[in-house]
Amino acid sequence: YQPYAMHTVNAFGGLQTCAGAFASSGDYDKARDKFLTTSVWRSECGVDGVSVHDAALAIVQKILPMWTGAWIGFTPDGSPVQVWRIGDLKVHEFVSSFSEHEISTFYIWYMEQGLRMQRERGMRGTIEIYDLSGINIGQLHMSSISLLSRILKIGQVHYPENLRACVIINAPFGFEGMFSIVEMTLSPQTKKKIKVHGSGLPASLIELLGPAIIAEHFNGNIKQSSTVTKATPNNNDKAPNKSKGKAGRGRG
Repeated sequence: YQPYAMHTVNAFGGLQTCAGAFASSGDYDKARDKFLTTSVWRSECGVDGVSVHDAALAIVQKILPMWTGAWIGFTPDGSPVQVWRIGDLKVHEFVSSFSEHEISTFYIWYMEQGLRMQRERGMRGTIEIYDLSGINIGQLHMSSISLLSRILKIGQVHYPENLRACVIINAPFGFEGMFSIVEMTLSPQTKKKIKVHGSGLPASLIELLGPAIIAEHFNGNIKQSSTVTKATPNNNDKAPNKSKGKAGRGRG
């Protein structure tokens, strides 16, 4: 396992932060098994902690034109920030255009961009913002939701403690019912980091992102949102080490 193990340690920013990610529950036997499983998985996927193999990159180029997610920078304290404009994504068309293998491969590549960016600024975990402006519940087919749930599980299993906070904004009426299906696949730790809001930006998100990102990517929008609920973003996740990388247009 040693060659695989060292790639995983490096991908997670070094021994200290890697151990912290896999052993966050305090169960060290379980952490060792998870670490070895992920190390073998990364090798089988062709992920070496820096990039993915050529076949995967071909899939990335195929999917990117339809992708509506982007890494947009860092919080003032160093967490990479990504925004997914879900309202611009034709969910059913997207899911129908690519195989589950292709979407999973793309998702892994996208997650690797997040790891690279974290290594640059200290492995504090990523901030994920899902903007549901313009979406209606009719766009969210059950088959699409089920596929999304399976793919998100890759992040939970093989990218532990990668998420610092997930904020869903501009959620339409009825969204919580659909989202509960996705929640069934999430761990208790992940659920605690998710918060869902109605229109506008929550004050907590404005404070977390800082004025530069708000001004550039949210048109300076500081309208206080109506909270739909969920847990509070955890601002005290993850610590030390380094990464670079920008996911083109489009982890997680």
